Amino acid sequence: MTNIRIQAEVRADEVDDLIDGIRERITDVRPAFRWAHQQLKRTFADNFTSQGLEVGGWAPLSAEYASWKLARYPGAPTLVRSGRLFRSVSELSDPLVNKIDKLSATFGTGVPYAQFHQTGTSKMPKREIVFLNQTFLNDLAEKMSNYVVEGDEGLFA
Repeated sequence: MTNIRIQAEVRADEVDDLIDGIRERITDVRPAFRWAHQQLKRTFADNFTSQGLEVGGWAPLSAEYASWKLARYPGAPTLVRSGRLFRSVSELSDPLVNKIDKLSATFGTGVPYAQFHQTGTSKMPKREIVFLNQTFLNDLAEKMSNYVVEGDEGLFA
């Protein structure tokens, strides 16, 4: 008969340090929100430049409006006149809308007419410009939980 002996040593100070780190990080997840900010800027810009491909494609302009727009803004993409809306969603820099706090974050556009594109109207189809897809939400949840447990800000590179 063979005897097996296992000896383990737990250092309470190391466990305490680990728990203290988790407690600290769980009350301030700004690194995850900063990562989210960068990801959403790229996602919204890509969606805009691809004419809504990320959300299934945008409806074309009505013939009447397309003709009017072509005469005044030759070569401009579907939702572009001045570029203000595109800049707003690709930079996410409006401080009245885009905020990162310790436990919450808000990202979007403060351009007043964005809401009409986002939801549509009785005269204009919905052309979603700001959205969250499940892949992004899953990635954020995974990175946030790994950050809280491990404390590695390199997860957001």
